[in-house]
Amino acid sequence: MNQALAPGTGTSVVGGLSTTQILPILQSLGDLNLIGMDIVEVAQVYDHAEITSLAAATIGYNYLCLLAQMRGGAKAKHIGTILNETLSGAAAG
Repeated sequence: MNQALAPGTGTSVVGGLSTTQILPILQSLGDLNLIGMDIVEVAQVYDHAEITSLAAATIGYNYLCLLAQMRGGAKAKHIGTILNETLSGAAAG
């Protein structure tokens, strides 16, 4: 991941992927026979605001949801809000 978005790692990548790029890629893997995934090197010492920990947990959660959909027949359901990158209200003016 990108160092600015995952400071809690010892091997960050300049220009690396963000979670908004990783999650759609992960979610598109449903046609593959997935058997495992690793989340490595979350160093809490460097992760002062828990940014890296939250990103790792979100990626892990999405992977488990993908497995549940593939193997257990779980239905995908969107909860929360959809990311809308257009400005609104006072920010638009």
